[in-house]
Amino acid sequence: MVSRSILVGTALIGLSACASVDKDIEPSPLSDNAADRLAPRTLNPGDCGLFVFSIDQDPRLILFSDNIDNRAAWTEGQGEMQLIITERGGEPALGQFPEQNFTLPDGRTLDLTLVAGEEVDAGTRFPRGTLKLSTEEGWNKVIPVTALAACQTAAN
Repeated sequence: MVSRSILVGTALIGLSACASVDKDIEPSPLSDNAADRLAPRTLNPGDCGLFVFSIDQDPRLILFSDNIDNRAAWTEGQGEMQLIITERGGEPALGQFPEQNFTLPDGRTLDLTLVAGEEVDAGTRFPRGTLKLSTEEGWNKVIPVTALAACQTAAN
């Protein structure tokens, strides 16, 4: 079985990234994963996911969510950590919800809110949104993001 990668082009979200994931949300072995970004992901045929990118001078994949398996992978600059989706809401696009809440292993919360989903050839593009990370001191760190919900076509 050949697994194809989804190429997230500059026309979709203003940057190029190869994205994919398997059922265990493992990074691709072809990547040199930096601590401040997730490794590229490969979707298996028939799988879908939500790829969330930072909007800053160095756009990078910082969250991958798979609502079907109720899992996510996240990085905040100290390497990748696995999360479980604790709440979701809004109108799903390709099975991926634009509003998601996560609990980090240390008990902090991470809340994703995406707005204005637009259908594109490869899925649904969310041109803007926010990730809100609670801090141990009780503050919220707000990160502007953009996202793409996409599926890999089923193998024939």
